[in-house]
Amino acid sequence: MIESTRAEAAMSATEPDKHGSAISFRGAVAAIVCSGIEFYDVTLFGIYAFAIGHTFFPNSNPQLEVLAAVAVFGAGFITRPFGSLIMGAYADRRGRRSALVLTATLMAAATLIIALMPSYGQVGIFASVAVVIARLTQGFAFGGEVGPSTALVYELAPSNRRGLYASWQPAIQGLATMFAGVFGLALSASMPPEPLVGWGWRLPFLIGSAVLLIALVLRRRMPETLSAADRHDKRKVTQDMIGLVVGYPKVLVAIVTQIAFGTIAVYVCAYMNTYILTALKMPAQMSFLATCLVGLFICIGSVAGGVLADVHGSRSVIYISRAILLITVYPLFWAAEGSLYGVILVSTALPFLSMLSGGASFGAMMAALPVAVRSTGLSISYAVVVCVFGASLQLVLTLLISKTGDAFVPAYFMMVTTAVGMLGVPWLEAKNTSRVGAISSA
Repeated sequence: MIESTRAEAAMSATEPDKHGSAISFRGAVAAIVCSGIEFYDVTLFGIYAFAIGHTFFPNSNPQLEVLAAVAVFGAGFITRPFGSLIMGAYADRRGRRSALVLTATLMAAATLIIALMPSYGQVGIFASVAVVIARLTQGFAFGGEVGPSTALVYELAPSNRRGLYASWQPAIQGLATMFAGVFGLALSASMPPEPLVGWGWRLPFLIGSAVLLIALVLRRRMPETLSAADRHDKRKVTQDMIGLVVGYPKVLVAIVTQIAFGTIAVYVCAYMNTYILTALKMPAQMSFLATCLVGLFICIGSVAGGVLADVHGSRSVIYISRAILLITVYPLFWAAEGSLYGVILVSTALPFLSMLSGGASFGAMMAALPVAVRSTGLSISYAVVVCVFGASLQLVLTLLISKTGDAFVPAYFMMVTTAVGMLGVPWLEAKNTSRVGAISSA
């Protein structure tokens, strides 16, 4: 069975001073920034699939170009479980900071390759292969990113702010989605179609690369929360993982249900871009506006959920917000049909209500996981769920709407997922709520 760490018990008796709190805050911000870049890239791939396909996978049929770009985007989900297993275990063995520096390096390099790679017309098949490898690398890095970054942020947090700090994980993803939508709206409004397809789409990817490089520098200065005494060899980590599966099966099931809810909720919200264009037949500007609103309210809802969880407890926030969501999802989609104000309402209320519970659940999942495998446990659960739903959900929704003619398919998905997500909540029992290791700058 997995044992609690000595350092964690020691730290639970004291609260950090103001200097320590400042270090914790800066470290938490540095840890979480890179996590948003994946959703930034996800949104950009969706917005500029036509340009990416034309640049790296040219075909006489424009639809095949888009499909090729979407397939490359989906390929990134294949490598996520491998990244979660390898980098999650590395973070539990060698430290959170070391793992996060490595994932940031991989993400920065991959995003820069996509931004700067010459077109197929310039270097031939090498361009296509390089972009595929870059996308696979992004998926691997992000698979190993969520667990260590959430664990470090949670472990750095003051005892009365752990819910808030953990909620930054989904919040930064929403903020990144919003910025991607803002760039899409700005470029479409300021640049003619030809230069936009030719080179303009590269600009937001370059900006993402620059942010990643800055985050990489900041991560090298982050405090480490896993003390030297708590770092284990590979054999010990494997034993702890076996102990997690054998000793805490209900916790793992609960975490999977929470991540499944959050993943489907986020991707249904992200699908609003396509939904407005295809199902509601509205102008492209409305889809960009919806993307910006969805991202903003994912962020607001996540932070609000974390704050409320610190005050009222995670379970209460999750139950109440999901109960409200369950009875309002269908009316929200009904209001959006053919109405500008309805689109604005569903683009704000749906992500806000979804991520109230999503923000609260990250702290609850961290508290329920034993510290020795906190990073690996969340990484693997997250990557497997996202691998199953992330790459396929938007395609499934589009096909079902097309086959059934029912524009409310996303609402049905949300209702079922919300109900299932509530079932695992009773098993999210806190196992390790104190901080891990002494904050060090070494």
